[in-house]
Amino acid sequence: MKKAIAVCVFAAVMAVFTGCSDNTAESTSTQSAAVTTTAEEESAETTTADAEQTTEEATASEDTETTTAEAEEETTAEEATEAGSGAELDDEECKKVAAELMSDLNFAERIGGGVITCDGNQPLAGNEQYCKVTDWKSEKYDFKSTDEYRKFLKDRFGGKVYDRYIVFADGEDPLLTDGPDGVYSKFAAKGTRYNFTDDTEVSITAKTENTFTAEAEYELTGATIKVTMHFLNENGTWIMDNISDTDE
Repeated sequence: MKKAIAVCVFAAVMAVFTGCSDNTAESTSTQSAAVTTTAEEESAETTTADAEQTTEEATASEDTETTTAEAEEETTAEEATEAGSGAELDDEECKKVAAELMSDLNFAERIGGGVITCDGNQPLAGNEQYCKVTDWKSEKYDFKSTDEYRKFLKDRFGGKVYDRYIVFADGEDPLLTDGPDGVYSKFAAKGTRYNFTDDTEVSITAKTENTFTAEAEYELTGATIKVTMHFLNENGTWIMDNISDTDE
């Protein structure tokens, strides 16, 4: 009887021990799974953080490249503006500047020479010696007021050249005047003095930092006239401020 009881007690103890072993195994497996899941989550978070950091670095790199490009563009623009001085322009560039201003000089001469078209059927009320200008004979300019004409002169000429043409609007007996619907002009022509063409050859005779001098020839009533012109870079804009016969 005692042996039987002992056997039963031993069996019970073994059953308890076996149950504990199973529970421990399950607990260990669960902990292992939890550790694995946590490691995977940490790995995923690390990958996401790395990707975000890479994106931020790429964006920063793009911003840096954009800023650098903008800075280079600004520098190029500044260099182009500074390159306008006479000492840094080569002869061909000076000739282009001269040709453009000589063309504008021709236009101003034609205004004084009566080449512009005025409509005699549209006289200025109160002063019929003026008629409305209907065609300036220019592809570049179409003045709607004498102020526009004055601005044209100020932007292109200076010195004696400016003085020669401003009298068309501001002299004691001006050729041009304002009307209610545009510019009016007298029919009386003052004649022309200069007559450059697209084929007029220009030679550069002198250059300084902000000026250059050029010579050119043109035909006038069968005679060849040689003139000397002086050009000035004024606040970044080239103007012609003097012209005279070379032998003067």
